[in-house]
Amino acid sequence: MLARTAAIVMLLLAGSVPAAAQHDRGGIKAGLCLSQATGPGFESESNVTGPAAGVFFCLGRGPVSAQLELLYSRKGTAEQGQVGIDTAEYFVDVTYRFHYLEFPLLLRWRPAAHAPAIYAGASLGVLVGAAATGRVNDIPVDSDIRSSLNETDAGLLLGAEIRTQAGLCFEARYSRGLLSVLDADEGQGAYNSTISVMMGYHLW
Repeated sequence: MLARTAAIVMLLLAGSVPAAAQHDRGGIKAGLCLSQATGPGFESESNVTGPAAGVFFCLGRGPVSAQLELLYSRKGTAEQGQVGIDTAEYFVDVTYRFHYLEFPLLLRWRPAAHAPAIYAGASLGVLVGAAATGRVNDIPVDSDIRSSLNETDAGLLLGAEIRTQAGLCFEARYSRGLLSVLDADEGQGAYNSTISVMMGYHLW
């Protein structure tokens, strides 16, 4: 009887080890983006805050591993002040919001199971919407500007993460776009610059 009970306990423990290990495979995350357009001619832009959320998948285990993510993020930039167009002066107070589906691929280094991790990687973003809202002089602005923007955004990113034994993770990252936000017909030189702070949970 004792031998049978011990065998059952051993089988249950053996079955729980893969389940616990699989808890490192991925989960969900959400947070905020603080972004602006940077580049020549865009030095006076202001930051815009937007949401970020999605799922992540861990590829491999050990001190060095890869991570693939699928995220929705709302980036953008804001413009406020006097702007000269031809010979006229306009007071502009407009916020531009860019909606992306992003596919980051990260290379992570974590020296121990629950130690802080650092990571770097690249990201491909697909524009799914864009709008400008605010005022130019006393005229309200609420326009769809997707046709004026580049449909894709590629960037590099660098970040750090802390994970708890309960499966929660907290991270901060910086990403810099490599492609101009503006379509070629609209101009060049505006690049997404974004700081993101997110919290995640390992579900599987």
